[in-house]
Amino acid sequence: CVDDFVTSDRSFLTSLDKHRCAHNTRERLLLVQRENSLDMTLFLDQAVLDHLARYDPVLALHDGNLAEFWLVLEGVSHFLYLIWNAGYKKQVTRFELELQAEVDKFAMAGSMLSSQRRHFKSRSLHRQLFDVISFDQSLNKSEISRYQDANRYAAKFCRHLEMDYRFDEWQGDMLTELRRFYRYTQPDKIRHIETSMLSLS
Repeated sequence: CVDDFVTSDRSFLTSLDKHRCAHNTRERLLLVQRENSLDMTLFLDQAVLDHLARYDPVLALHDGNLAEFWLVLEGVSHFLYLIWNAGYKKQVTRFELELQAEVDKFAMAGSMLSSQRRHFKSRSLHRQLFDVISFDQSLNKSEISRYQDANRYAAKFCRHLEMDYRFDEWQGDMLTELRRFYRYTQPDKIRHIETSMLSLS
């Protein structure tokens, strides 16, 4: 259970993470890999958690809580993806983590919104997640490039989901497609995305 690994103690975060942005970050997955173990902690800012407790996205996901929902979901996605792959002794790149998190954010938000709204438009969600974006300018060039690439590939895959499946029936074929994608290696993910886009053109 991810709850067992979550902390909102910022002093604990800064004691472990000496990065210059640690004092301002709202979500960070910290890990230490040893020969036969992986120690992990997910930091989530208490103000973010308080906001989601006040405006519960399970009851109503909207512009007033969507950013916080996606922030927490990204951290949880990173945590679960690392744990799942570690269980199979598979290596994971930072690009993979970001790519999977973007897909998870689109899939989860789409599923929730389709159940909460009678006339949910996935195109609007896709645009909000993948087009109306900006990147932290404190990141270095390689970090920004990684986020941009992850965003671009996730946008392509999620366009495929949007075109081929319905969110109100996502427990069927869409869930099968998401599970298949989750299990792919990074090269297989990229090949699958490119193949999916060819089928749409």
